[in-house]
Amino acid sequence: MTNRKIQLPVIGGVRKTIRLPAGAGTSGTTIAEFGNGQITLAQLKAALGVSSTPNTVAPGTLPAPTLIAGNGLSGGGQLVGPVGIELAAPIPFFIRGGAGERGRAGPPGVQGINGAPGMQGTSGPRGMRGEKGDRGLVGPQGPIGPQGPQGPSGGGGGSSQWNNTPDTHVSPPASGFVADDEFEGTTLDTAGTRYTGALAWTERHFSGSAAITLGQGAATFTSDTSISGVNYHLVTQPIAAGLAWRYRWKFLVNATSNYNEISAILYESGTDRILAFGILVNPGPAATNTYFWVSWYSNYQTFTNYDAGSLTVVPPNLFDPVKGAPNTLPFYLEIEGYDSGGSTQAVRMRWSATGYDNDFKLFVNLGNVSPTFFTTVPDTIGIGVNGQNGTYAAIMICDWFRRMA
Repeated sequence: MTNRKIQLPVIGGVRKTIRLPAGAGTSGTTIAEFGNGQITLAQLKAALGVSSTPNTVAPGTLPAPTLIAGNGLSGGGQLVGPVGIELAAPIPFFIRGGAGERGRAGPPGVQGINGAPGMQGTSGPRGMRGEKGDRGLVGPQGPIGPQGPQGPSGGGGGSSQWNNTPDTHVSPPASGFVADDEFEGTTLDTAGTRYTGALAWTERHFSGSAAITLGQGAATFTSDTSISGVNYHLVTQPIAAGLAWRYRWKFLVNATSNYNEISAILYESGTDRILAFGILVNPGPAATNTYFWVSWYSNYQTFTNYDAGSLTVVPPNLFDPVKGAPNTLPFYLEIEGYDSGGSTQAVRMRWSATGYDNDFKLFVNLGNVSPTFFTTVPDTIGIGVNGQNGTYAAIMICDWFRRMA
């Protein structure tokens, strides 16, 4: 085939070029669309709208839509100027596809500058209390504060669990016995009010200048000087029931005259009989005229007898030969009751210079005090002082009185 039809794509439009064989002249060509008939070149130009002059169209003069293709078409040559191309088909468009997979995160960017501080937030709830911390170091001593007011005066004695001696004062008594009296008040307890359940004291035969005063935790007994002779002043309380019991006294003596007597006493209230165990100032050599002794009286003004053996014991440290009078050192007495057989009241009398349990020494044992001293049995127990002198009073101090058993 000598004649060829070549269709080439052209940027900016479509350009068709028909190349004829050399010397073809005006002879026709065949196109399949026209069947077996031939078409002349002039007919083909007319069909194709080929202009022999530059096909230049001013921009903006063609109805939309148009495509500005560039230079116009001159013959089969290049397009010269803008050439309008009418579109015979709608402009294609593309449907947007779905989102693809998320790509990998890129590297961190450069840190930006700090923003301005925000407003302070509200306070949060209070947290739980933390554990107790270790104890801190002791701080320096502070300055001395002002002196406080003076406190009330203390009693005559005090109790301490670290210094529990025979003279430790305990009220109410640790023993539980209601007879005990530490004499810590201001007056003798004749109503039983020194502590709950306490036994009251009864004063007997106090007359003239005889007196009892309390102070500094002790009771001071002073005899009457208006009578020259036996004149016992007593304070008593009921003795324990039965025949077995034990009591103690702590005394200090200031007896300076003949027959001044300071005693622990047993008393029969129905007959006024007295059994006394104590100190007697008696005429004799300066070193031996103060004794422990036991004596009994048919009443408070009538002396009956004494125990002969009792005057053989000289109390230690009680008489001062330099001043010719007893010292005021304390001494301790104890009377223990027991049944000597046949429900007979008997007593043991002991003394001590210290007051400790293992220091009490037996002074006398009276195997039968009834009917030798009493018509029945003593029903009260207590303290007595007998002046027997119209010039010098017997002064006796009792620090305490206690039931031991």
